[in-house]
Amino acid sequence: MKISKKMGNLIFIGFVVIIFLFFRFCVVPNPKFDIEKINKSFQGRFIKTYFLKSNHYVFQIGKDQYDTGFLAFPLIDVIQVGDSIVKFPNDNKCKLYRNNQQIYEGAFIFVAEVVRENYTWPEKWRNKPREWYGE
Repeated sequence: MKISKKMGNLIFIGFVVIIFLFFRFCVVPNPKFDIEKINKSFQGRFIKTYFLKSNHYVFQIGKDQYDTGFLAFPLIDVIQVGDSIVKFPNDNKCKLYRNNQQIYEGAFIFVAEVVRENYTWPEKWRNKPREWYGE
C-alpha cells in the first residue's frame, strides 16, 4: 500500500503538532502552581517530609494538611518536624518558629529561573531580588 504525497504531508504536520503540544503542556514549566503557592497564606506546623520523585513537605493547618515540594533552599536547611510556619499572602515570604522563637524569615518556595521567564509570570514579581525566589 502506497501513501500519497498529500497524505504523507498531513501525517507529518500531525506529528509536528503533537510534538509541539507535548512540549508546550508537558515539558515547559508552567508557573501556574508556583503562583498559587505564592498567593496562598496559612499558619501551621511542619509534620513530615517524604520523597516521591522529589522531596515533599507536609504542613498541618488546623484539621487539613498542605503538601508542597520545592521549598526555598535556605528554608530547607533549617526546617525541622514540629516547627511552626506563617506563610504571608501574595508574597513568597514566610516566618519559621521553633520553641516560640523566630529562626527564619525569607522565601517560602524555590522558583526556577525558567519559570520566572515564562510569559505568564506576573509582571509585579519579575524584578524581585534573587533571595525572593528562594535561591
